[in-house]
Amino acid sequence: MTVSNAEDLAAFSVSNNADWNETFDVKDGDQPFDLTGCSLKMQLRLTPEHPDVYLNLDSDQTYSGIRVLSDRTTISIKVTASTMEGVPAGSYIRDILILRGGEVIYAGRGPVTVLQGITR
Repeated sequence: MTVSNAEDLAAFSVSNNADWNETFDVKDGDQPFDLTGCSLKMQLRLTPEHPDVYLNLDSDQTYSGIRVLSDRTTISIKVTASTMEGVPAGSYIRDILILRGGEVIYAGRGPVTVLQGITR
């Protein structure tokens, strides 16, 4: 199975004094990937091997910040400024997993830059 950008999620920048709002469509080849009944997980770390998780999103947790939109082919990431406040400025890596039944599908990975907010 192939999902769009499975090799590389687009680089993303967010400030640690603002909301993180991002959406992207998931595809299987050139067709929309049906996310009905799927759960999502995403972690933000300094490096893939780093033991500390700076942001842990899980669609099975209420208000986690990652979810499938009603069109069932789009992933939404929404993290509040108050949560981002706890993430130090720096360069990070993330990946996203799609869980469907007993299957774990790798949706991709990519860099995230967290900028130091100035206005408080």
